[in-house]
Amino acid sequence: MSVRKDGTRTANYMEQPEGGWAHNSAALAVGKGVYYSFPVRYIGSIQVIESLRSLDMDQKTQVCWEAIARCCDHAQLRKVTKRKVAKHVKKFLADAPYIKEMDLKINMSVEGIATSSLDENEIISNDVITKISFAAGGEKGEYDFVTYVAKDKRENRYCHVFDCGILSDDVLSTIGQIFNILTKDEKTISELSSQKKAIATQPPGGAPQLDNPLYHAMANENSGYLDVKPEDEFNEAPRADQAAVNAAYDDAGPGDDAIYDNATPEQGQQFAEFLNSNVQSQPLYGEVGDDGQLYGEGAEPGWGYLDVKPDEDLYGGLADVFVEGDDQ
Repeated sequence: MSVRKDGTRTANYMEQPEGGWAHNSAALAVGKGVYYSFPVRYIGSIQVIESLRSLDMDQKTQVCWEAIARCCDHAQLRKVTKRKVAKHVKKFLADAPYIKEMDLKINMSVEGIATSSLDENEIISNDVITKISFAAGGEKGEYDFVTYVAKDKRENRYCHVFDCGILSDDVLSTIGQIFNILTKDEKTISELSSQKKAIATQPPGGAPQLDNPLYHAMANENSGYLDVKPEDEFNEAPRADQAAVNAAYDDAGPGDDAIYDNATPEQGQQFAEFLNSNVQSQPLYGEVGDDGQLYGEGAEPGWGYLDVKPDEDLYGGLADVFVEGDDQ
């Protein structure tokens, strides 16, 4: 499990914890605009100059730690201290990050990571899952920070850095659970199949079944995530303690458009309310108490719906919106 006392992560975020995953995997695998969301603070992004594929897991994690450190330095979140940076880390990162501190929601599902405004739930960016390769959490004084690596429209790679406060481990474990689902190994498929059968015969919380396409996608084995791509298109991801690797990442070029159902925004909101009432998620690490920090007044983690369309002209990934958009 995660240990905060000395600022060192010891949990393996790609493996199911002893007490089970924080979220219902069948719900997390619906996609189609259904996300689990956390209120966080976006700090900034830094370009990854070349693919991290040649690095081992520890080296990739070190690159992410340095990305977090440079964003914290340039955002003046703490006193800048000298640190020794390995040569293999220096060659992979640009010198300076792009900084734009903003409180927002980070929304995650098997179809990608989207950001949205805290109050109006307006979509800011959408990084599709095939563009996301890696995620890691900070260490020691930067423990509250999480970063993921994604490509923009121009195939440039960026580390996107977020201050997640007390929820940093929960954010990272949610990404790890999604990446675990995307391995599509035999155990994962078996567990998802069992969950879907249980939901089809006995709705969670004893609630009545919904006449809602998103509910049917969660309960039907022939709909939703299990029907998106054949199993042999994914390779099982490596494991690491502080990080998570996406088996569905497409390093060769642009991926396929995400698959979306014909649910209306009203049906999406209805389904999100159903999940929050009957398929509650349990925090693995972040217990919010008197000293717990959440960004956004009144904002809390939970299931939500975003009417995301697979149209790059509407919005792009984080780098497209903030970094590339700011340069234009």
